[in-house]
Formats: sequence, structure tokens, C-alpha cells
Amino acid sequence: MKFKSMFWLSYFRTQEESLHNRLSGVMESSPRFCARCRNHGLLEELKGHKRHCTYRDCSCDDCELTRLRQLVMAKQVALRRQQKEDELHAAKKRRKLEGTISDCQLLSWNMFIIVVIIINYNT
Repeated sequence: MKFKSMFWLSYFRTQEESLHNRLSGVMESSPRFCARCRNHGLLEELKGHKRHCTYRDCSCDDCELTRLRQLVMAKQVALRRQQKEDELHAAKKRRKLEGTISDCQLLSWNMFIIVVIIINYNT
């Protein structure tokens, strides 16, 4: 129970600071805590903690669930980045194709003008 009350106190303090910052125009990110330590009742700030986490290799049910959630999120991020890269590549290819079509249209228009000039010259 001590953990939950400590968590909620931290949460409300963070929310109060966030509200104050929003009202004063200061944009600040809220602190993030290690999910595995939180599973075991500790509130460890995430920054600089990854290599020193006591529960990094823990295999309890909660930590396994956290590990799976982190893997799913990592795959989602990788997929989103790949899709964005594919979209940029497709847009670049489309622009190149549009440029080629414009060049062909311009070439055919120039050929048409030349044919008209030759016809008018011969008549």
C-alpha cells in the first residue's frame, strides 16, 4: 500500500507542476519512471537508469508482461519508421515520374509546333 500512495503522491505532484507550467507557458516533459522497478514498488527515474536497473533480468510475471509490451512497442516504432521511409521513397519516385511525363509532353508539344511550321512553310 505504501507504494501506491507514494506513486499517487508523485503523480499528483507531477500533475500540479504540469498545470503550473502550462499556465506559465513553460513546456516541460513529465518525469518517466522505470516500469520494471515500478512493478516491484520502486520509483526510479528512467534517465540514466537502463544499465543499472536491479530488475533488468527479472523474469516475474509483471516484468515479463512489461518486456513483451516493450517489444511490441519497439516493433510498432520500427514499422512506423519503415512505412514513413517507404512513403518518402514512393513520393520521390512519383515526382521523378511526373517530371518525365512533363518532359514528354513538352517534347511532343515542340514536335507539334515544328510540324505546323513545316506545313505552313510548304504551303
